[in-house]
Amino acid sequence: VCTFYAEDNLGEMSRPVQCDVVRGDAYEPDNTSGSAGWFEIGVPQLHNFHSSVDEDWVKLYAATGASYTSYEIEVQTVGTNVDVAVEVYYDDNGVLTNLDWLARDDYGAETNEFEYTWLDFDMDGLERGFYYIRVYSADTNLWGIDSEYEIRIYWPTAPGDKRLLVLGVDAVTTGPLPGGTLIRVGTNTHAFGSDGVSAMLTGYTSGVVTVSITNIPAGYVAAESTNQPGQSGDPNNLVYGNPRYVDMDAGDLRTTLFTFVPVLTAQATVRNQWTGERVQNANVKFTAQSSRLAGLEYDRYPDNATYATPWITLVNGEFPTNVLLPTVDWDMTLSMAGYSNTVFANVISATNAGATVNLGTVYLSPVDANTNDIGDSWEDVYFGYGSTVDPDGDADGDGMKNKDEYRLGTHPKDKNSRLKADIQPQVVTNGVKITWPVTAGRRYRLLSRANLLAGGWFKTNGPWEAAVGQTNMSHTVETNGGFFKVQGLVP
Repeated sequence: VCTFYAEDNLGEMSRPVQCDVVRGDAYEPDNTSGSAGWFEIGVPQLHNFHSSVDEDWVKLYAATGASYTSYEIEVQTVGTNVDVAVEVYYDDNGVLTNLDWLARDDYGAETNEFEYTWLDFDMDGLERGFYYIRVYSADTNLWGIDSEYEIRIYWPTAPGDKRLLVLGVDAVTTGPLPGGTLIRVGTNTHAFGSDGVSAMLTGYTSGVVTVSITNIPAGYVAAESTNQPGQSGDPNNLVYGNPRYVDMDAGDLRTTLFTFVPVLTAQATVRNQWTGERVQNANVKFTAQSSRLAGLEYDRYPDNATYATPWITLVNGEFPTNVLLPTVDWDMTLSMAGYSNTVFANVISATNAGATVNLGTVYLSPVDANTNDIGDSWEDVYFGYGSTVDPDGDADGDGMKNKDEYRLGTHPKDKNSRLKADIQPQVVTNGVKITWPVTAGRRYRLLSRANLLAGGWFKTNGPWEAAVGQTNMSHTVETNGGFFKVQGLVP
């Protein structure tokens, strides 16, 4: 309750006026199919419409067995300021299909009115899988105080004793987990039923039982909460925990769903296409091209988790270690300020769970609006925003062209920052030790020739790449004499 006062220009206060504050129900946010919460069969949920645009989505996995071929869905008004309507959707390989013959809006705004529909696997030709229930206000003027309603989903025939239905589902196929996967309840293990995704377990009286999925192959990871980290390891979480505690006293029939995602690990090294340097802080995003995930974008793990850090390349240009993707086909997009966004089509094809897919070296092309073969962001740093630099000029007079300073990572306005070998190489026991300055991520090699009057330069040693933090590189050449030079390499 909020209390309001008005004050005039003389400082006089009005009488108080009070109003109620309408808060969202315990299941918010759930205004879209993407934010739908899991619904446990037989356990009612109390919702409300806390705004004129509020709607509520729930989802369930509907399996079919001898005692559960029909799921009844009831939405009952509790308050006096509510008029509900119901829609049912089937997740058809990632596309939500509206089962419009199951939609209901039969009654108006009265307390204890029911909107009733059902999933009938015997009569309607439905398939097992994920189903979504959308409940919205049939009259957008009815919301706020006294807009409560209750959702119930249940089987029409009560089992008559305490039973536990355990479901185990592959999140990509919505079908069974790999063969050999088992259910553990307490110290007892059970196999899944003939449908591969469910087991109806009996013989319970009361109390809390510990339920888990075991023998799951490597590469299958438990689905994680998008709001709180580490929930798959919390036994008190009835949606994500593995193991989890299930209270058999909460009803004669309890259902619990375990969802696992078959994943692969993606690896790559990102470099500048013109200089070869390793690119740090590039944004990494994948877009699914197949299965029910087609069109979904993944840029962090867990996907869509509010607490997860987006994938960006490390200081050495490599992907972070947690680039985990479901085992489907993927396009990849790399983006970073100063570079053209680049889409790599079909970089990953569906592979086995647990596989590591190394994409090798991938390149980002610098933005070069003035077409002088020098990245614009480099010009902005060293010559001022919007500058156009003469690529063949030598701003610091050190003998290196501006475009070579760019490609080799030296400072274009510091004549002491240039690629040069020691004027007097160090003579060692087994030859001559040559030392030169380097920039991380660039590659170098040594060339040699017998004399400067005839013949050409020959590749002698290398190439070598300068590591992150490295400033100098040395190499000892076994020689009785000759001429040597250091060459910087670009892609």
